[in-house]
Amino acid sequence: MKKQIIAVLLLCLMFAAGCGSGKSTSEWGISMWAEEVSATGCTLSIQKRGGNADGSVSYGAAFWLERQTPEGWKEMEPLTDICWELWAREATYRTAQMPCKWKSLYGALPEGTYRVGKRFLNSRGPGNYDELDHYTEPFTIQ
Repeated sequence: MKKQIIAVLLLCLMFAAGCGSGKSTSEWGISMWAEEVSATGCTLSIQKRGGNADGSVSYGAAFWLERQTPEGWKEMEPLTDICWELWAREATYRTAQMPCKWKSLYGALPEGTYRVGKRFLNSRGPGNYDELDHYTEPFTIQ
C-alpha cells in the first residue's frame, strides 16, 4: 500500500510539473493483452482508444498475477517483497509493450489458467484522479 501511495504521489507531482492471448478492453478504452507467454513471463501490450476517461490515463511498472481456481480468480502471493521501479507512462493510441518477467516474483508458473492485472490512473490534475484495475484475457500455461 505504501508503494502505491508513493507511485500516486509521484504521478501527481509529474502532472503538476507538466510533465497475445486476446485483448481485454476497459470502460476507459484501455486494451491490454499478453503475448509470448511462457511459464516465466510475457510481453504485455497496452493501448488506449476511445473510452470514457475524462483525464490522462497512465500506468506504471507494477503488475500482479491471478490464477483461476474453482472458487474464482485468486491473486498469487509473491515469493518476496516487491519494490517496483517508479515511472509513469501515458496510455495512447500507439501500442506500448513492456516485459513482465515474473519468475523472480512468483517462480515458474505450474500448469493452469492465469491473467495479468495492472492499475491505471485517470488523472484530471493533482489529487484529482480515479483508479481502475484492468486485466488481460486469461491465458493457459501447459
